[in-house]
Amino acid sequence: MTRMTANKTTKKGKPYELLVKEVMAGLIELKGNGLKTTRIEHDIELEGLTALGNGKRTKHQIDVYWEFEMGPSTYKTVIQAKAWNQTIDFPMINAFRGVLIDLPGQPKGIMVTIKGFQKGVLDYAKALGIDLCILRPATPEDFTGDIPALTAELNAFHFKASCVQTAFDGNIDQHREQIEDFMRQPASKIAILDAEGHQHGSLADVFLQIQTDMAVEMNKGGISTQQKDFAYEFELARFVKPADSIGLLKIKLIRLTLNGRRLAPRINLENAFTHILQIVTGDAKYTVDKGFTVRTMEQPLTIEHVFDLSGVWDNEADGQDGMPPY
Repeated sequence: MTRMTANKTTKKGKPYELLVKEVMAGLIELKGNGLKTTRIEHDIELEGLTALGNGKRTKHQIDVYWEFEMGPSTYKTVIQAKAWNQTIDFPMINAFRGVLIDLPGQPKGIMVTIKGFQKGVLDYAKALGIDLCILRPATPEDFTGDIPALTAELNAFHFKASCVQTAFDGNIDQHREQIEDFMRQPASKIAILDAEGHQHGSLADVFLQIQTDMAVEMNKGGISTQQKDFAYEFELARFVKPADSIGLLKIKLIRLTLNGRRLAPRINLENAFTHILQIVTGDAKYTVDKGFTVRTMEQPLTIEHVFDLSGVWDNEADGQDGMPPY
């Protein structure tokens, strides 16, 4: 916000301000609790209350300006982002306080920096109602003993189905067009039923079982790519019900050609988490990933997170729900 001397700043001022903007937006998304960001801007100028003469007033350059709603109220926050290579001192806090006092409505103040704060600054900022945060690059020590620091071997495969055909018992010519329309739905929406009409999963579960069998085979053989024809038969009688007017249709056989490809098997989650955000005045700590998603340090990772963060998943889907279309 105020001018900084060259010996105190790093060369990352503007990029750091933009990083702070994205991370703060991610923090609000994480917290929820009825909070809704209505405005968040980088590097704007706000007019102060102090008159300078000739009808002019003070102007203040704001690193990040943030407005959010909670219930019927709107809250205004001014964020000062300092990519300094040294800790923040008392004069910097006082200068920031002066800006906050001079702005209409006296918005909330948050100061974010890389290196931290000098002794005594924390208690002083608390007394002034200013929140202090440290946003810095993540290090291996941040994740000692936790899954985010794990480098692991992961067997991951991508499958693409073609020539999918479903054979039914009996003559379906009378309702062929209606049945074909029904089978074009996403596989997860096609219920597999027993003779009593009770559901036993969906067609997506059948595809998943076929893919799993092929993945096991490829893994055992160390195969990178493979194409294979499948003819899947249910052990027990299974049916689909395209419409009430058609009733239950018994599935005789499902044929398909499956192409499998092994994805990059090695991931490094340590590199997926780029920064650590610490709310110094609130004693909270968060991880920040490559997509600026903010998580608590204790928040567990799902397999979807692992794929997203590692970058090995190309998200090449051939049908809805990740399943091949009929």
